[in-house]
Amino acid sequence: MKPQHQEKLEIHIHELMHTVQWCQLGGVGFLEKYVQEINEYGYDDAPLENMAYELGRSFKSGAAATDVVELVRQKI
Repeated sequence: MKPQHQEKLEIHIHELMHTVQWCQLGGVGFLEKYVQEINEYGYDDAPLENMAYELGRSFKSGAAATDVVELVRQKI
């Protein structure tokens, strides 16, 4: 992470979402799905990325805590 972004908790939350996705799909499964979605939808519309950005925005807005593991299970 670039030093100028280290204090931005929204980015850490975004990356933690990817960690949960990785755990749910497995390393190879996550990478295959991630690349397939980027190729099919483009980065801005890739579902795994959107899931991570949504969680980051939710955190930044002060929304109530979310069970991230359950959220990923439902959406994958």
